[in-house]
Amino acid sequence: MSSLFSTYLWSGSGYAESLALASVEPVTGSSVGGIPFIVTGDALNPVKWDSIFIGTSLEAGKFVDTSSGGGSVVTGAPHLKLITGSTAGASAQVQTVHSWADTQAEVEVLVPRVTNYPASEVTVFELTLRVDASNFTTFGVYLGPASDSLVLRAHSSLGGSQVFVQEQAIFAGSSKFKILRWGTALIFVYNGVIFAVSEKFVSTSAKFELTAANKSAAYNLETKVSYFKYRPFVVFGGEPVHDTIAVSQKRLRGVVPASKDSKGVVAAYAGLVNVAAVGDGTVVKTDVFTYTFDSGLVLVSDRSSGIKLSIVGDDVLRTPEGVVRGLGENR
Repeated sequence: MSSLFSTYLWSGSGYAESLALASVEPVTGSSVGGIPFIVTGDALNPVKWDSIFIGTSLEAGKFVDTSSGGGSVVTGAPHLKLITGSTAGASAQVQTVHSWADTQAEVEVLVPRVTNYPASEVTVFELTLRVDASNFTTFGVYLGPASDSLVLRAHSSLGGSQVFVQEQAIFAGSSKFKILRWGTALIFVYNGVIFAVSEKFVSTSAKFELTAANKSAAYNLETKVSYFKYRPFVVFGGEPVHDTIAVSQKRLRGVVPASKDSKGVVAAYAGLVNVAAVGDGTVVKTDVFTYTFDSGLVLVSDRSSGIKLSIVGDDVLRTPEGVVRGLGENR
């Protein structure tokens, strides 16, 4: 498939090509997924938003310091330090200047060892995708009073009310956190493994925040962040591939996910689906991939009953004669 689908941005001297999807290979595969894919195009990996925080200050046009209550941020040799100080209510925070709709960001954080416990829960680190004060999602590490362990928690709030939460105990050490948003769906990834999935969010444009906070405790936090990176991704029929690999600005690769039917049943749909490349908050779509059902041996020959060997394709069984196969996103 070689048709080129592009979007264009206006510049002072005219139009400049931005995100483009040139080809998707292969163009067909089993409904169970699992086969490698390659997407080619242009401007597929927007590294311009990445930062390793080694300058003497936050990079202009990328981040702003939104700390409060005595909290502060430091950049340089140790990358980014989020320092709360010992005042209750202090917050050390940076926020992205740019905002995104469909998006995925990853940060690497050194979760410190616990040497003393706060009087109440504190935010050791938190990656937030925020629309406003009432609509946001967070993914981070929290520490409670003595005898409590470090807790990894994913949380979403809509209209000021909690609509999703999932948590588990974790250990200190270098950790990677990712939040992926596709439409109203969220995927939370911890150290390369999907931790939680939620369908309860909004598609409104939002900014990322990196935070350490004392909340109501008089505690002193110093959390180190090694990098913030935008991670482009590919979507097959509404199923994001969070671990898409950006080979270059012109090439993405990964593994095709299993299809899903309109009821969310895995590997239960065959037909054309949209393929989207998400980079810099822009989505490029084209109907180029066809899921198929694998053929299978259904009936064998039985001499005692006189039944002869029959091979019926699984695609025929699942899509009987007279039933229209799915096309595009019309499932």
